[in-house]
Amino acid sequence: MINSLSPLLISCSAIVLLFFGVLLYIIYNLYRKNTIYENWTEQIFVKINKLQSDIKTIDDKKMFESDDEVGAVFEELATIIKDFDHDVKSNEKEL
Repeated sequence: MINSLSPLLISCSAIVLLFFGVLLYIIYNLYRKNTIYENWTEQIFVKINKLQSDIKTIDDKKMFESDDEVGAVFEELATIIKDFDHDVKSNEKEL
């Protein structure tokens, strides 16, 4: 009776080991991708902060009038950057 269960036990053990091997590969692959995306997100966040400070530095003297075409474009760019920064910060809070 024990001899007839031995091949079945070996095959089941092999299947379980194969299953765990596949799971470990999937987990490692997802971890690696997650690390890449976290680094990318952090780089984007730093660039947005630098861009915001550069925009504030450029318009520190309020040289761009809002009634001319350049000022309107500048205000639109500043608004887009603020909206994008707000989206990034709200996504960061969710994590």
